[in-house]
Amino acid sequence: MFNSNLRSETDVSGTLRCGARLRQGGTCPLLPANGKRRCFQHGGARGIGPPKDSRNARKDGFFSREAIAERRRINGFIRECLQTLRDVDEMVERERRGAE
Repeated sequence: MFNSNLRSETDVSGTLRCGARLRQGGTCPLLPANGKRRCFQHGGARGIGPPKDSRNARKDGFFSREAIAERRRINGFIRECLQTLRDVDEMVERERRGAE
């Protein structure tokens, strides 16, 4: 769905404007920041967001590729073990029925 709040607008002269909706009901007349669709006041400021390749949010490596792969291997092994236990239970149950 297209959100009209995010649309950049052009003025009468064809110049690209920020176009963010203002509380007074109009649209922002400022020019967008370089390479952005909004002016610096409405989210087009340079330096917004984390730096490229930032590892600040990674504290313990829980979501690293290696940790995810290791968890998948462990979960697969557990699934195999549970299936083996189910198979053994079925064999024991069949032997018990046959002995009766």
